[in-house]
Amino acid sequence: MVTAQLVSNGGQAARDALFVRMEAFLRERLGAGLVLEPFATESSKVVYRARLADGQKLFVKLYFASCGEQSRKLAADLDLPFVAKVVHLFPWEDGVSVICQEWLEGEHVPPERMSAAQCTALASAYRRFCAALRPEHMTLAPLDTAGNYETVVAFARRHPLARPFLRRLIALPPDARDVRREDRVPGHGDFHYLQYLFKGEAVAAFLDFDGIMPVLPAQDLAYAVARRYFKGRLSRADLRQLDARFRQLMAELPYAPQDWRRAINVYRLLFAARRLKAHARFAGVALIVARRDRALQRMLSLVSG
Repeated sequence: MVTAQLVSNGGQAARDALFVRMEAFLRERLGAGLVLEPFATESSKVVYRARLADGQKLFVKLYFASCGEQSRKLAADLDLPFVAKVVHLFPWEDGVSVICQEWLEGEHVPPERMSAAQCTALASAYRRFCAALRPEHMTLAPLDTAGNYETVVAFARRHPLARPFLRRLIALPPDARDVRREDRVPGHGDFHYLQYLFKGEAVAAFLDFDGIMPVLPAQDLAYAVARRYFKGRLSRADLRQLDARFRQLMAELPYAPQDWRRAINVYRLLFAARRLKAHARFAGVALIVARRDRALQRMLSLVSG
């Protein structure tokens, strides 16, 4: 448990201590010439870049052992240039492993900052990724969209004054929110812009495969965009750019308008249910949910057909 806390929420002193331990651990296994460097990302995860004596660079982080094994198998099975191979997987402690992957250079680019060429590259790489995934790669259950809808309805039932603010979500017809088992395919499950890298106009890497799950065909890329509408605090100019990139993704991918609408509604219900559960006794939270949902209604309005 100590290691898990260091990975996610440790203070600077704890991170410094972990770095010293990690460097000694890796030098013992990969050679005294190894140089370890903290690697800053926009994520809160503790990750490193290791440089070996021969010049090879590795991406290093702590991972639950079962996820590390899954990542190694997945990378070998997919055999895609933008999915990093696992070079080493060392037991650490508490059911945690040190995973060392090949270094893939690139930068995170949020959808509203992507060029048209980058957007095309992302759509193409995602299609290759999904075509290579198989049911046995899935490790998580699908999102409980029916349960999230019931959370919204139940909240309105308990707080009648909140119902008007939730009416657009409650009014979603079954065919706009129901997800049948046979409609799902294996997908990334957490595909936001911190999970892929660009090098120039090309996709350099897809990252973090510990949550492969059944998704709707358009769900991963809908999430990549929806998360920016919902969380991005974007200027008007950036919103227009995000609209353009979303329209481009819809044009370049083979998903029907109904697929996109249902995928967006999956996240409308998920985001609403999370907030309502967190403040279950406070009727006023429904107003916050309604305001935040407007961003995804804007996204929904861009789906034609």
